[in-house]
Amino acid sequence: SSFRGQIDVLADGTPQTARFSLYRLSPGDNVKLDADRQGNGIKVVIRGNNLDARPFLKAMNQPTSPKPEADKGDVDLDLRATLLSGHGGEVLTGAEVKLLTRAGLPRQMSVNGKLNGKAVSLSGRGTGDAPPPLTLDSDDAGAFLRYIDVYSRMQGGHLSGQIVPTPRRISGYFIAKDFVLRNEPAIRRLVTEAVPDQARQTPTDTRFTKMRVDFTREGSETTVKEAVIFGPQIGLTFNGLVDPSKDRISLSGTFIPAYGLNNAFAQIPVFGALLGGGRNEGLLAVTFGVSGRASNPNVTVNPLSAVAPGIFRKIFEFRNDTTGTTQPAPQPVQ
Repeated sequence: SSFRGQIDVLADGTPQTARFSLYRLSPGDNVKLDADRQGNGIKVVIRGNNLDARPFLKAMNQPTSPKPEADKGDVDLDLRATLLSGHGGEVLTGAEVKLLTRAGLPRQMSVNGKLNGKAVSLSGRGTGDAPPPLTLDSDDAGAFLRYIDVYSRMQGGHLSGQIVPTPRRISGYFIAKDFVLRNEPAIRRLVTEAVPDQARQTPTDTRFTKMRVDFTREGSETTVKEAVIFGPQIGLTFNGLVDPSKDRISLSGTFIPAYGLNNAFAQIPVFGALLGGGRNEGLLAVTFGVSGRASNPNVTVNPLSAVAPGIFRKIFEFRNDTTGTTQPAPQPVQ
């Protein structure tokens, strides 16, 4: 860290203004910072070419007091940077960030910029003591998840959803459309264990049409409360936890191999009904568990669950929901 500038203080030693022509928390930072005390709060303006956002993203995941603390004061942040670096080598260009806190808790926030030349926005306004639910929209789903250090193997796609920050955790949901999971070891292991004959035909890139994940994140650990995902090749439902910082994964769920062919049988009049599946229900599936190291997970499959008509109504209802909001939005938890 290095700083260059001046701080003006009152007679009692209370800082009143700060003017830093160079403000550097991380190597490569190149911004200037102006701060002015306003009543019980402080107005902070940051301008520059480069700023590493990773220390700030990490701070957002650290648990704090569950109740507002008046002595923390208020913060009004106005930041503009040509390059705002995140995790996974991703950089938000043309970044504009505005944040308003009261008693140490966020009340308003907006983030705008581009990842890989594609727009991303995050905004929300709170009421009363409740934190603001943040509405997310990103035209590069994979880049955004890498940027915030949630998941690194998604490529492309559109991402929307809602994030609810609270003092101890972040909760919400993501909806992704038309994306690829690249070289995901859990998928390859699952296909190998569940459908050995398809293992050699399974590419390193697996394309998916749609996904919804409801989650809660505390520190680096993300708990998946409910997830539904499907594509031309496979369909999945699962829940559990993932911790990329510790290379740890523990998930369980239900797997539909050869999703398109599998569901095709249920579309045949009379034949599909005789097998017990409706027009929107799969005929074959297995339950599974994924645990251990996320980079080299252990996968267990229950072959006795291979005939389970009707169990996947959740996937197909989600597929046919054009809004992607089959599940209600999560509510803030204090």
